[in-house]
Amino acid sequence: MLPNYQIVFISCRTGETIHVMDGSAVDDLQYSRALDDVGTFAMSIPIQNPFAAALVAFGLDTMLDTFVEIYRTNPVTGVLGLEDTFLLRLLHRFREENVERIAIGGYSLNHLLLRRIVDHAQDPFQAGGYSTKAGLASNVMREYIVQQCGSGAGTRAFPLFNVPAIGDYGTNVGRRLRFENLLEVLQGISLTSDCDFIVQRGLGNVLNCNVLTIGVDRRYSANYPNSAFTIISPLRGNMNNPSLLYDRKEEKNVIYAQGQGQGTNRKLVKVYGDGVADSPYNSIEFVADVRTSEKADALTLYTEAQVTLREARPKKEFTFEITGDEAGNTYRNDWDVGDFFTAEWDDFTLEVRVSKVEISISSSGESIAPTTEAI
Repeated sequence: MLPNYQIVFISCRTGETIHVMDGSAVDDLQYSRALDDVGTFAMSIPIQNPFAAALVAFGLDTMLDTFVEIYRTNPVTGVLGLEDTFLLRLLHRFREENVERIAIGGYSLNHLLLRRIVDHAQDPFQAGGYSTKAGLASNVMREYIVQQCGSGAGTRAFPLFNVPAIGDYGTNVGRRLRFENLLEVLQGISLTSDCDFIVQRGLGNVLNCNVLTIGVDRRYSANYPNSAFTIISPLRGNMNNPSLLYDRKEEKNVIYAQGQGQGTNRKLVKVYGDGVADSPYNSIEFVADVRTSEKADALTLYTEAQVTLREARPKKEFTFEITGDEAGNTYRNDWDVGDFFTAEWDDFTLEVRVSKVEISISSSGESIAPTTEAI
């Protein structure tokens, strides 16, 4: 049975609800939820819809950055729950085959982090024209967010944008930044520190940027025999069309990370990544320029080297298809974005994390496509 959907439009200026729309009023709806990244949504409604007519009357550009929240009924519990909150960034009125529609689209709230760069002038402790920080990943991430778009950002702050101090997460990291994109900085820290981030709506138009660990560990190895776990496998009847890809064409695994300094005095650290011993010839070296690190700052140089190594690692992708209601493989019951679980295919076993889910709803039904990353 197709879950019920509800779309709610909320003013970003007042936090008041503008319109509530049942999913049956929408011609089609597609959206994605992404871990530590920006999700998207797109939908279209016929011009006969009262809300579509109101959009035309008020002017399509008056809805910029309106909050659009998508709710979905959980097929197991029957409870209507929030999928994600998006910022409206596209309105398109068009006519096709004598049918007039309005297309609506936008990005998840993490897009706000993409709208800021790291301005070192916002850091009260800036040194040498850079914003330099070191410590636990969660604390470093919070400080950058606060100073670039939160309470410490002055006129660059987003209204009612909070960065709660939830707890301490992740490993020790170091950064020395100047004009880098804030979202990309946070993604780089998250990549090697086991710490995530997400912007969510609170009451009205209050926004909270939470820095924490997202997801539940549902792996067999971490839970058996004491706790519930999730295994997805064709033999269990909860996996369709599995696809396993190993791509090592672009792999690099030994990095020479160069920091500041001139000639032989330039700071250099050599770091080995995974896979060096996988074959007699698999030691693949490369050089990375990490001049943003202080000459004597070994932590920043090392963590930047680790990020670069992660980006150059082999591609191991495992994808599969689901219908959304298989026992043991139900979206938001057996797994969700950020969760870890175990996948099996014949004698092959892989522990994965869900990094993204894409959902499409049309007259033909609901399609759910998860993206997982090997861990």
